[in-house]
Amino acid sequence: MSAGSLDKIVSDYYTISRMDISIVDRDFRSLSIRRGKDDLCSLLHRDRVAIDRCKESDIEQLSYVKETHSPMLYSCPFGITEAIVPIIRDGETIGYIISTVGIRSSSEDDIKVLCSDLSIRSDHIDRMIDSSRKVTDEEISSHFNMLQILADYIANDQSLINENESIGRLIKKFIKGNIAGKLTLNELARNLHCSTVTLTEHFKREFGITINEYITSKRMEHSERLMLSTDKPLREIATLSGFADVEYFSRTFKKHHGISPALWRKIKGKELNADT
Repeated sequence: MSAGSLDKIVSDYYTISRMDISIVDRDFRSLSIRRGKDDLCSLLHRDRVAIDRCKESDIEQLSYVKETHSPMLYSCPFGITEAIVPIIRDGETIGYIISTVGIRSSSEDDIKVLCSDLSIRSDHIDRMIDSSRKVTDEEISSHFNMLQILADYIANDQSLINENESIGRLIKKFIKGNIAGKLTLNELARNLHCSTVTLTEHFKREFGITINEYITSKRMEHSERLMLSTDKPLREIATLSGFADVEYFSRTFKKHHGISPALWRKIKGKELNADT
């Protein structure tokens, strides 16, 4: 199975089920993800308390499945039904399927109570719950069974996608191609079809820095290249490097280099001329 075929299977599964699904390798590195752009999870992940609870729950459940090699259904800290299914080949777990199954109709009031101490406005939560797909116990059971069939299919294909790009490298690729554009976590999440929690956790684990730190470093590098290779004014360079205005660009540049971009450009220009 090629990387493209795994992505197609995940995309097709989401299209049919409308349930978020991701596949990760044995070290929980993302291989393929398909998520809706606007759902209750995305709303909850805007709150720091909610993110911390979700991370703690994810680690606990994944660790349990990793230890037992058994699929499991569980409720997240906010009452949303989720599933984790190991992908097992020759008795060895080589990856996992993770899916947000949905909201039980009977649990709507419980979800509102579980979300009551968050900073998110209650009417926003109510609206998202109302618009979310509700699932019956029978639908949950069927979805869980289909995930196990999908896990068996991937395992028997004889090649879980080790060559597929990790979520961290997908983030880097997107940033590189959109350095002058809007690069917030929410924007990245929408374009890569996964939660901000998934983005930040995978990127920090893979590269040891935050996404925002990486974005700033890449914008600095881009601005430096433009200053040395063009005669463009700083205001235009700031825009082309993704900064809101030249004043913010100057402050950020000085924080990183200790001098203003104009002075840096002058010094580096003299050094280049001296070397030629």
